[in-house]
Amino acid sequence: MILPFTADTASTTTTTTPKGSKTIKMTTQEDVLGNHPHLRHYHHIHPHTMLVNLDVTLQIISEAMLNKSAAVGVRIRQIFLEGDTNHDGVLSFGEFLDIVKKVAPEYHERKILKMFREALSSGQ
Repeated sequence: MILPFTADTASTTTTTTPKGSKTIKMTTQEDVLGNHPHLRHYHHIHPHTMLVNLDVTLQIISEAMLNKSAAVGVRIRQIFLEGDTNHDGVLSFGEFLDIVKKVAPEYHERKILKMFREALSSGQ
């Protein structure tokens, strides 16, 4: 699937991710559509509109989300280790309360208690 991408010029542009692993080649409408009969419904797109391949774009976005998810997992582990003040590998309610108050000070103690109980029940 091809999505429109507005650009000021009609030249071909190549963009590489920070890792250098993926490249999106944005070309002009004429380059992509030509006279292909199945793509004639794109005739309403302005001739200077660039087109981006949806599959490649979604792949890049999903890789970025996976990287972000991994970073969140590392941060959660770090928060747990810092909050486990007696270093027994489990969190008491007091330790849990201190952690949540640091990362989400707007949470009321009642909500934190509910979260702690849910964590206890899901661990059994």
